[in-house]
Amino acid sequence: MSDVVNPASSGKSRVHVIGIYPVEITKSILLDNARLEFGDGRFYLDDILKLNDDEFAERFNDIYVIEIEIEQPDALFDPGQFTQEE
Repeated sequence: MSDVVNPASSGKSRVHVIGIYPVEITKSILLDNARLEFGDGRFYLDDILKLNDDEFAERFNDIYVIEIEIEQPDALFDPGQFTQEE
């Protein structure tokens, strides 16, 4: 897709965007994954699960997975730079 060069790097590192994929999530998928991750009763999702289906879909419609490849990362590479701010 596109390449991004870190201006502070030695010039050899490159980020290749392989793909951008929308995340399709339902209430049952969210609940099942939360149970797998945290076990029964260790998480609080009541507010989200009480949303009607349209509200739930709207709440999560802007979530994407961005698949990248880092070519020759140097000491300045910080994977934290690729996170989404809350």
